[in-house]
Amino acid sequence: MIPLVIESWIWYAITWLAVIVRLLSRRMVVGSVKKYQIEDYLMILAMVCDAVLIACINASFRMGNNLIDPTQRITLTPDEISRRRFGSKLTLIAEMLQCTVIWLVKCCLLLLYNRLTTNLSYNRVVKTVALYVLVGFVVMMTLYLAVWCRPFSQYWAVPTEHGITPMAYIFASC
Repeated sequence: MIPLVIESWIWYAITWLAVIVRLLSRRMVVGSVKKYQIEDYLMILAMVCDAVLIACINASFRMGNNLIDPTQRITLTPDEISRRRFGSKLTLIAEMLQCTVIWLVKCCLLLLYNRLTTNLSYNRVVKTVALYVLVGFVVMMTLYLAVWCRPFSQYWAVPTEHGITPMAYIFASC
């Protein structure tokens, strides 16, 4: 079995274990699942997104994507190009899900900090950071989906028009 598959699902199981322990402790504190707060549900949403993320990463790894050696383009068959194009689409979905999971967890933590600092002067800092995180998410998604790679279809092009894959371009420009 591929080490990536083993490692990714082990990490996924560990994160679910942490979330389950958290949700069980929250249930003991609040008395009922019906009394969960928004961050509890956001964490469940983050874990659902994480499940799809892990599946996309593993499928993309098996299919390949457009991150290939330029000398290899000549030897690609139409079937392999089609497979790599689909893998590149899965990679794009995985990258969007990765950002979504990270920002959902940030949101959960900020909601927790907001609750902890409700009557303290630090609450203003938490709200400022929350605004910064929201703006950061919108800017990141806008840059990723609308600015860095034009036309958008070049994200999954095999081979790309520009001779450089969008991911390599993003890595090189950071």
